[in-house]
Amino acid sequence: YVPAMTEHPAGLATLLTTVQEWIAPLRLLILRGKPAQLQPWHEVLREIYGAGLICLTLPDRLEDLPGVLDKPWEETPVAWLCEGTKCLPAIRRVDELRELLEDRRMP
Repeated sequence: YVPAMTEHPAGLATLLTTVQEWIAPLRLLILRGKPAQLQPWHEVLREIYGAGLICLTLPDRLEDLPGVLDKPWEETPVAWLCEGTKCLPAIRRVDELRELLEDRRMP
């Protein structure tokens, strides 16, 4: 591997990133709802946010999203915590989100 790594060092970084995501899949939090209702949810995310978590707030009524982002819109805020391509059931209470993120906090 040494000659290949010497010739293409960026490839090593890509390989290491792939291995890291296989060992600990990327965590994605998808939050949907009306902007005026999302303030308490954003406050929890500011308090608990940790490394290895990507947070996306998607506008209400946005449709035809790809893959894991294609979550249904509801009248009240809803969040989904996904690890890799697997998502937990919908989270409909901000205190439930806080508890879940505290339990799954990464160092």
